[in-house]
Amino acid sequence: MEITLTTIHLGSVKRVVTLGINGRDLAHEYLLKLGREHQKGLQSILKRLAAIAEHERFENQITYRLVGEHIFEVKTKSGLRFYTFADEIEGLGLQLIIATSGGKKGNKKEQNSDIAEAKAIRRSYFAAKSQPTTTLNLIPFDNEDQDRQA
Repeated sequence: MEITLTTIHLGSVKRVVTLGINGRDLAHEYLLKLGREHQKGLQSILKRLAAIAEHERFENQITYRLVGEHIFEVKTKSGLRFYTFADEIEGLGLQLIIATSGGKKGNKKEQNSDIAEAKAIRRSYFAAKSQPTTTLNLIPFDNEDQDRQA
């Protein structure tokens, strides 16, 4: 198994990454799609993630709320949703906000499906991370200090 964590924001407290498992990164795909189709929505999600990364504990029931099984939903005014969970890379002391996937407001059935997908991705991540044969790659920003690599 291969886990790839691609940095999309480096806050003063936490790093925000997208999660790829064996070459598939649904969060990155979602952000690319938003960049093509909904630039304002993309900027709104990135702005919320940046704010969250600046705090040890961030609580806002409207824009960042727990939806179950340690999955948090980042929500924009336009109804876009982005799902995350937290983890840490041992030995580096890196606090991570790991983005799993996203969706739009849609109906309750679609939203529940998106949340179930995020929960499944989280379970897959921890199962893969616990395997001794799994490779974990942390991809920094272009200008970030290379000494912080996993």
